[in-house]
Amino acid sequence: MKSVAIRWGAVAGALLLAEAVLVGAAFAWVAIYSHLLNPGQPIAIYQGHAQASGPWVSILVGMPLFAAIGCRLPGPPATAWAFIAAYLVLDAAVLLAAAGAALPAGLVVASYASKGLALVAGRRCQRARRPAAAGA
Repeated sequence: MKSVAIRWGAVAGALLLAEAVLVGAAFAWVAIYSHLLNPGQPIAIYQGHAQASGPWVSILVGMPLFAAIGCRLPGPPATAWAFIAAYLVLDAAVLLAAAGAALPAGLVVASYASKGLALVAGRRCQRARRPAAAGA
C-alpha cells in the first residue's frame, strides 16, 4: 500500500485562513447592516441578525474561499481531505459550543456540502493549472 504524505502545515494554515476570513466576513456583514442598512436599533436586533445571517454569510463567502483554497492547497488530494475534515470538526465544535446556536439541520448540511463541493472544484482547478508531466 502506498503511503500518502499529508501536508499538515498547509492544512493548519488553510484552516486558520478559512476561519479568519469567515469570521471576518460575518463581522463585516453585521457592521454593514448595523451602520448602513438598519442603524439606530437596540443591540438585541443586531445580535439576532448576526445569528440569522451568519450561516448565509458562511455559505456565500465560503464557496469561493474553499474553491480558492482547493486550487492553491499544496500536496496530494489527501491534504485537501484532511483540511475539510479538520474544518468540519472545528466548525461543528464551535456550533455546538455557541450559546443559542440552534440552526436548522438543512442549513448546516448545505453549508458543509457547499464548502466540500467548492474544495473539490478547487482541486480540479489545481490539476488544470499543473503542467503536463514530461513524457506523459
